[in-house]
Amino acid sequence: MQKQTKLIKSKYREEIQNTNKMNLFLIVGSGVLVVLYFMYSDLIIRNNVYAFYTRLLPVVVGVSLLLFHLFTKKKYGYLKTIALNIFLLSLLIMMYAKYLVYTYMGSSANSVMGIILVIFTISFFLNTNIINTILIYLLPTLIFIIILYKYFDLTENVTVNLSNIYAMIIGGLVANRVQLKLRFNLYKSNFLLDQEMEKSKQLYEETLTMNEELLEKNEETTYINKELTESNATKNKLISIIAHDLKSPFNGMLGFSNLLVDNYDSYDIESQKKYIHIIHQSINSTYKLLNNLLTWTATQNETINLMLANENLYQLAEESIEPFKQILKEKTINLLNQINKDVTVKADKDLLETVFRNLISNAIKFTPKGGSISLIAEKAKNSSPNSIQITVKDSGVGMPLDVQLRLFKISENISTKGTENESGTGLGLILCKEFIEKHGGQIWVKSEQEKGSEFIFTLPM
Repeated sequence: MQKQTKLIKSKYREEIQNTNKMNLFLIVGSGVLVVLYFMYSDLIIRNNVYAFYTRLLPVVVGVSLLLFHLFTKKKYGYLKTIALNIFLLSLLIMMYAKYLVYTYMGSSANSVMGIILVIFTISFFLNTNIINTILIYLLPTLIFIIILYKYFDLTENVTVNLSNIYAMIIGGLVANRVQLKLRFNLYKSNFLLDQEMEKSKQLYEETLTMNEELLEKNEETTYINKELTESNATKNKLISIIAHDLKSPFNGMLGFSNLLVDNYDSYDIESQKKYIHIIHQSINSTYKLLNNLLTWTATQNETINLMLANENLYQLAEESIEPFKQILKEKTINLLNQINKDVTVKADKDLLETVFRNLISNAIKFTPKGGSISLIAEKAKNSSPNSIQITVKDSGVGMPLDVQLRLFKISENISTKGTENESGTGLGLILCKEFIEKHGGQIWVKSEQEKGSEFIFTLPM
């Protein structure tokens, strides 16, 4: 507490010095001008040369202080505060000297009023410790009284005037200390208030910083949780495919192959072909699933690197259609490649073929017999002007909105039977999304139940 009080007093002294520096021209300048006016009055109007000379001291001190301040500007604040106190002291000495002059001439009433005015002026401008204040008030007074009583024959009128001066000296001293104490208390209150405001501001800023840090940590935690959720979904999907979707086809193949092994000679040629065809289809389907699974696993481990090259989009689509010609014939689906033969894209051929194969396979799966599928390419409307938009459009069964919203999410288990009861894993569309995004494109779906679906994606040209 004591340490804080010392700090406040030190700051208060600095404040006084700064105030004095800011108002020095106003205080001293106005004082010098007033004294110069009375010097003129003494010399010209009253024709009193002795009174004129009594006013020289504050003029010399005041002008010297103003010149010093003019050349040093903001420097030497403490020295200027002392010089200001000396200027105030010189005003008091001036008034005592003037009183002696007028007492000698037999008239002192006006001088008494001047002394009282100067005493109360000093009481508001004198900012120093108690000892210096007492010296400034009382030492000149003591010298003045000694001179007065030693060299003058005091009349009753002079004695009465002196009693007024003594009372005003004490009153000015008390007024000086009271106003100084009040000013200090006011400064102390403001200082402490500023400190509390600064602490509150720091606390507020620290709270904001903590909130930002907590928000960042919360975002990090959310991101980690999201990654964990996706990782768990990926793991669960993989286990599901291995446990069910990859195992089931083998049960069918084993069953039909056992029938052939055990009863081959008893079956006619048509039955043998039928079972061999079923086994062949199961092997084909399982191979495609395994290939997708291996590719998808590679994407999760980030071991797939893009091998970009200029590819003819029409030709690449034709090569992707080739494996499906038999099933298109069986389901009597008309697949039309409407892509312009001159269109080229910057793409990884293997990944883009995987995208086409999965989208074409899906379109075939959900298009009934006698339906149609179209492959269309046109300049992208809402994407980059250097992008091309490819659409795989079918006249199939379509899908509701809630299914569309879940299609490309690994955490959602979307696997629907086709029009001929074809099975799937829902993995193909997730592969498509990852491969298209690796190329810097986007993929989305437009669909309406019983009106078909459009799977649309963009690629850089």
